[in-house]
Amino acid sequence: MKVERRDIRHSTFDSPGGFTLTELMVVMVILIIVTAMTVTAVNYSMSAERSRAAARQVQSYLAGARDRAIYEQKSVGVRFLIDENIPNSISSMIYVEESDFDPGRVMVYKDPTDPLSTSYVLNQIDNNTGRTVGLDWRRLVEKGLLRAGDRIQIPYPDGFEYTIQAVRTDWDSDTMDPNNFLRDRLDLSPEFRDDSTTVDRSELARLILPPVIRPNQEPMLLPRGIVIDGNGTRSQLPRSWTVLNNGRLDVMFSPRGTVTGRAATSGLIHFYVSEAADVERLNTAGIYDVPADTPFGTADEPIGDRVLVTLFPQTGAISSHPVRPEDIFDPADLDGDNELIEPDNRADDPYYYAETGEVAGE
Repeated sequence: MKVERRDIRHSTFDSPGGFTLTELMVVMVILIIVTAMTVTAVNYSMSAERSRAAARQVQSYLAGARDRAIYEQKSVGVRFLIDENIPNSISSMIYVEESDFDPGRVMVYKDPTDPLSTSYVLNQIDNNTGRTVGLDWRRLVEKGLLRAGDRIQIPYPDGFEYTIQAVRTDWDSDTMDPNNFLRDRLDLSPEFRDDSTTVDRSELARLILPPVIRPNQEPMLLPRGIVIDGNGTRSQLPRSWTVLNNGRLDVMFSPRGTVTGRAATSGLIHFYVSEAADVERLNTAGIYDVPADTPFGTADEPIGDRVLVTLFPQTGAISSHPVRPEDIFDPADLDGDNELIEPDNRADDPYYYAETGEVAGE
């Protein structure tokens, strides 16, 4: 009996449709390529959606604080919380409100032997017991609620608001207090507003404490892997947030719905919402401007999706816009960015859409 030999290269292996092995291999390669392209597209789409979802989250959270302030007729705001794992970034928010702190007595004191010295404030001490009378801020200092940069109003309720330059503990004795007491002292700025050359008296005062977290509130987390860039040149944050990791990152709304406090003096506030990995790479590379839509560093480090959430302090309006990514050849430095080499892989006017209200492609 003669057995017919068949070339394995042309064998159908009883495959459906009668495909050859070569054809099956080609189909498998095509499937692998399509799968890889699909996974990449899905990953990018999911990343882009997370960025947009985070921007909507920030926008609605700010709007919620503004609406609460109008409805409750009190200052309400948002405190932005630092991400402990990603330096220089913000990954969550929580609602805060103005702090209620009753006024009390303090001692306004100026050294009569030094007419050039600035006035300062002491806890008022009972001469018999040595205990603080009236406005006691020791517990506030211990909790970190009272520190340099906060304000105090003297006298209350119609007095001037002074900025506290330093919080310290000194031995003090004066004519009103014959005993030495170790007590807290606040250095004031500007010079105490008083007609007399020597200030040494009791005054009713009110500490203007920072906002406190609203009751029954939990932080609202941004989507995983998405943060607000804490760099003050990529985001345009309030100038009062001078030291990001040590500051109170609060944006407060007045009962009229406008931004109040120090953040109100900063002009437009742009929150740069982007991928956490991009923030880390930009910080490592020392890139302080908003990068253009081209790879920075190496080709395997592309820029992910990013969105700007813009707050208009004077009106309380909040909007979201894409970054304008163009990096145009500009040898004459017409855009005024002081860059001698163009293009420089930096977006020339990243906040254009946010500031004009235009949308990319329109």
